[in-house]
Amino acid sequence: MKKITILFLLSILFFSFQNINRKKPKPPGTVKIYDNFYVDETEVSNFSWKEFELSVSKKYGRFSKEHLAVIPDTNVRFKSKNGNYYNRNYYSAIGFRDYPVVGITHEQAIKFCEWRTERVKQFKALTDNKKINLTYRLPTEKEWEFLITNDKNLFQDSVIINVVKKVGLSPQSTYSGYPNLFKLYNLIGNVAEMIDVKGISKGGSYLNTKEECLAGKQILYAEPTYWLGFRCVCDYIPEK
Repeated sequence: MKKITILFLLSILFFSFQNINRKKPKPPGTVKIYDNFYVDETEVSNFSWKEFELSVSKKYGRFSKEHLAVIPDTNVRFKSKNGNYYNRNYYSAIGFRDYPVVGITHEQAIKFCEWRTERVKQFKALTDNKKINLTYRLPTEKEWEFLITNDKNLFQDSVIINVVKKVGLSPQSTYSGYPNLFKLYNLIGNVAEMIDVKGISKGGSYLNTKEECLAGKQILYAEPTYWLGFRCVCDYIPEK
C-alpha cells in the first residue's frame, strides 16, 4: 500500500511538471492579447522605474548625464478638487512603490522600453543560454483602442465608476480597481497613458470624466505632469 501511494504521488509530480513545461512562456509582466502581441498588466510603477534608474546609474555613474537624463521630475504637483497637493515622497517612499511612475517625458519612456528589452534578453541568455525574440515599446493609438473597444463591459456605469475619478489626491496603486476582460488593470483612469506619438495620451486619469476616456478621445500633453504615465506593449515570438 505504501509503495502504491509513493508511486501515485510521483506520477502526480511528473504530470504536473509536464504541464508546467507545456505552458508557453510570455514576456515578464505582460498578458497575451493575440498572436505575438502582449501588453503590460499594469502601468509601469515607481519600483520598475527605480530599477531602471539604478541600472543606468551603475553603468554610467551617479552624476553622469545618462543617469540624470532618466530621473523623473519629482516637482510635479498632484491636482484635486481641493487644489494642488505636492507629495515630495511620491517617487522615493516605499509606500508608493507600486504606484504608476509620473513626471517623465516621452523620450524617457522610450529609453525605458529599450532598456527593458535588453535586460530581458540578457536574463534569458544567462538563465537558458538562449536568445529571445522580443521588443518592448509604446503602443500605437490603434493598438490601445483595440484593448478597450473589444471590452464590451468596460464602459457600463457600474464599472466605469470604479476606474474614473477615483477618490484621492493622487493616482492609486497600479493594481487598484478591477481588471478588464483582457486582465489589464487601470487601462482607463488612474493615470493617462502615453502612446508612440509624442504629445498624445489615452485613457484619461483620475481627474478625467467618462467621456474623456472613451475610444477616439485624445488627451494632449506638452511636458511631464502628475496625471501622465505609460505601460509597455511587447512584440514577442516564442521559441518553437
